Amino acid sequence: MPKIETVTVRIATGKSGTSDPVRIRFNNFEIPLKAVTGGCGPQESFEGNFRLGSAGHACSLLGPKTGTWDIESLEVTWDFGPYAEPVVHRFGKTVLAAGGEVNILDTPPPAPFEV
Repeated sequence: MPKIETVTVRIATGKSGTSDPVRIRFNNFEIPLKAVTGGCGPQESFEGNFRLGSAGHACSLLGPKTGTWDIESLEVTWDFGPYAEPVVHRFGKTVLAAGGEVNILDTPPPAPFEV
C-alpha cells in the first residue's frame, strides 16, 4: 500500500454540532485536522486536512468529548501523491456520541435503499 500523503475531510453537520476540534485517530495517534473552511456547529459545513506521509493501518473520525454530533454527510479523500489516484469515501448520516468514532479508512458500507 502506498503512503497516504494527505487526508481531507468534509463534514456537513445536522441539528446538533460540536465546538470541539475535528480529530482523527490515525495509526493510534490522535491528530486534530487543520481547518480549511467552516465549522462543526449546527447546520455548518467543515473542511479540514492533515499531511500524513505514512501508510495507513487504521483511521477513525473521533466523536465529541461531550454530547452528540449529528453528521448529515461525511466525505474523506485519501491523497497518495504521484503514486496512486486519490480515493474518496462517502459516508451517509451518522450520529457520533461522546467518545464514539467511525472508521473512515475502510470502504464505507453501501447506502441503504428502499424497495
